[in-house]
Amino acid sequence: MFFDPVAALLELLDQQGIAPADREDIAADGVLRRFRIEGDRRGTLNGWAVLHSDHGAAGSWKTGASCTWSSKATSRMTPGNVPPSGVSLWCGELRRA
Repeated sequence: MFFDPVAALLELLDQQGIAPADREDIAADGVLRRFRIEGDRRGTLNGWAVLHSDHGAAGSWKTGASCTWSSKATSRMTPGNVPPSGVSLWCGELRRA
């Protein structure tokens, strides 16, 4: 069975309202990428993401929302919180000091 980390992160970003306007902006190469979020003004790069083959993070500098994703680390979750796919995730708002 083939697992696509890009599709997994994009689904999570869709759910959080911070999906990239161009889905091609996200790649599982470990590089921090900036992107325009759907609905944001053209030319803005408020979104950010870094994705590896088994973990990643993304968010919006504009709203402070962020998500982390991992295909591992589900052992720390309660049985009711482990997604059916075995992927762990966290979404919330970044707190500034």
